[in-house]
Amino acid sequence: MSRRFFSDRLPEVREFFRKSGRFRLDRVNVSPGFDCGDTADFLFEAKPEFNNPGFHWIVELTKSTGKMVIIDGI
Repeated sequence: MSRRFFSDRLPEVREFFRKSGRFRLDRVNVSPGFDCGDTADFLFEAKPEFNNPGFHWIVELTKSTGKMVIIDGI
């Protein structure tokens, strides 16, 4: 995924994650994941001082529709 695509979509993806109530945004690092053609993944991982098993998530964005889903870590 291009830097521009990531930076353009990051605010809406962060807001979607915040509204989910899964974890506080100030306690996560966000990075671009994979460009899977039709979808783009954004990786949310708890910062080291807050990290426990399962404290990572993928926000999957469907490029054509803008629909997002959160995949919980295991």
